[in-house]
Amino acid sequence: MSVAYINGSILAWARQRAGISSDTLVDKIHKNYLEWEEGVSLPTFKQAQKIAKKLSIPFGFLYLKEPPVIEQATTDLRTIKDFDHHEYSIDLQAILEDAIRKQDWYIDYLKDDDTEVLPFVGKYSLDSPVKEIANDISHVLNFSLSDRQGRTPEEFLRQLAGKAEDCGIIVLRNGKVGYNTRRTLDANEFRGFALPDPLAPLVFINSADYVPAQVFTLMHEIAHIWLNKGGVSSVGIINHSHNRTEKKCNDIAAEVLVPEENFIELWTQDDDSLDEKTTQLSKFFKTSKIVIARRATDLEFITKKDLASFYGLLAARWNNKKANSTKPGGPSFYTTFPVINSKIVTDAVCRSIYSGKLLMNNGARLLGTTPKTLDNIAKSRGLN
Repeated sequence: MSVAYINGSILAWARQRAGISSDTLVDKIHKNYLEWEEGVSLPTFKQAQKIAKKLSIPFGFLYLKEPPVIEQATTDLRTIKDFDHHEYSIDLQAILEDAIRKQDWYIDYLKDDDTEVLPFVGKYSLDSPVKEIANDISHVLNFSLSDRQGRTPEEFLRQLAGKAEDCGIIVLRNGKVGYNTRRTLDANEFRGFALPDPLAPLVFINSADYVPAQVFTLMHEIAHIWLNKGGVSSVGIINHSHNRTEKKCNDIAAEVLVPEENFIELWTQDDDSLDEKTTQLSKFFKTSKIVIARRATDLEFITKKDLASFYGLLAARWNNKKANSTKPGGPSFYTTFPVINSKIVTDAVCRSIYSGKLLMNNGARLLGTTPKTLDNIAKSRGLN
């Protein structure tokens, strides 16, 4: 049986990068896995290929002398503790590459139709006033406080994402890599990213996060488009990022979602607890209680110490709720498909296929599905 003369140190690097324990690979791959890492013995070619697939790396990487330098697809703006200055995980790298493929295809699609550039991309700079940018975003998105009334946070998020796509912004929302339920995204690693482009700007929202927090992330990433500043964000709500771009986008998002004038009018100076006040205002503004508390901090109604303590309280509740969640089912596949792949990109791919400009196999591959399923998607959307 042929032996694969792989580099054990590369194997260890790939395993650590994938966040998989050696015990797991002993159980899933072979009892001698640790010997392969240590160079005591070698796997067969078939075993080595299986390992490479499990660790999501090209098979050839296992023969390198040193770990490869993997270029990050866009600027790293994350500030969350324990992820600061760390390389992107294989899951984050995978969704970045997938998003770029979709964006590149859609840019070419728009160029073929002689589509004009979007005037709001890069319209402002980091020196522009926050309220001026926030007002322009609200105007372009046709977004107002009245849009939120009578809607749940989930409905509000869908509405806001829809408004962004109606303006030409690709919006991708997913909490896993494609449809792989075993590769869930970590909201502690990142909450979103933005890839500005004058024709087809793109934002990605990590839907593994809490829905009200996703609303803030979406607006934060949209702010990146107005500034023409791309990057991966952790959207540090309480840590007041020292990164100038992140701070600016946080301030813009806060002003759009929780306008200062309305906030001051609704904030009461009575003896209600911070929990009670933020509960009331979060229902009105359809954003998270911690965003309301952050706004109160910015406007000096509460201290940063109050904010940090409140965040700790909410984090404990969130984690407990998530641990005890038994909610069955969820939206149908046909409902989530254009959310994961973007409504405007999904529709453009379907139109290109049925107009003869794009092969069905290529379109299905771009959207991460099969030709048969894509045909059914097109039927459900009235596009074939």
